[in-house]
Amino acid sequence: MEAAASPNMTGYEDLKSASALVPPDPSAELLEIHGPDAEKFLQAMTTQQVQGFPPGEGREALVLDREGRILAGFAVFARKRGYLIRVEEGRAGVLKAHLDKFKIAAKVDIMTPHPGLEGIFAGGPESAAKGILPGLWPSEDLRLAEIPGGGLLLRWDRFGFPLWEIWLPPERLGTLDPGRFGLRASQEAVLAHRIENRRPFFHVEEKGLIPNDLPQIEELVSFSKGCFPGQEVVIRIRHRGQPGRRLALL
Repeated sequence: MEAAASPNMTGYEDLKSASALVPPDPSAELLEIHGPDAEKFLQAMTTQQVQGFPPGEGREALVLDREGRILAGFAVFARKRGYLIRVEEGRAGVLKAHLDKFKIAAKVDIMTPHPGLEGIFAGGPESAAKGILPGLWPSEDLRLAEIPGGGLLLRWDRFGFPLWEIWLPPERLGTLDPGRFGLRASQEAVLAHRIENRRPFFHVEEKGLIPNDLPQIEELVSFSKGCFPGQEVVIRIRHRGQPGRRLALL
């Protein structure tokens, strides 16, 4: 019998202690939310405390259906005008369609950034020190920065290590030297970090997840913010003290 090939763990240690390029995420998408009621709308629709975000701040959040099931997981970032949402798993269309149903009379516009942006991702604790772009040296507290000329810099520790996402118009990608961040980590190395840090893809691992199934519930749900769709289910199960199931590392 032929032995199974060993996983390619290139870049695993670099992501933990240094810097490496992270493979592009083809499911990564961006949405912009603008309008006078944008803050109030997101505060009511997501599990996260959005009200009072200063520009540049960002947090992970969820949108649930009325039964408390996770429709989409994302990061929401405050901008000087409106908000940016970074969606994964190709769920931007699902999220936009769901939010559009609840806009009703709210003065809110939900759109994709224009022009279309493409991303380069750099991970690891030393990635910021490499310098993202000339004149742009991000701090550890930064979660979003506007890059002159229409680009965006996002910090999202989605996989358990510091991850910087550089989003630029396609014609500007050639001005960035990806080699400064080190070697390119393998998909297997990124996956290993994600599993070790118990970070699920909500619609790959298990459909029908609710926030109570997740070890990161305290990060993803604000229990002091007020109402949001699906809240009654989440609160009821929380008060019982034990969900029916829980994702765990084996």
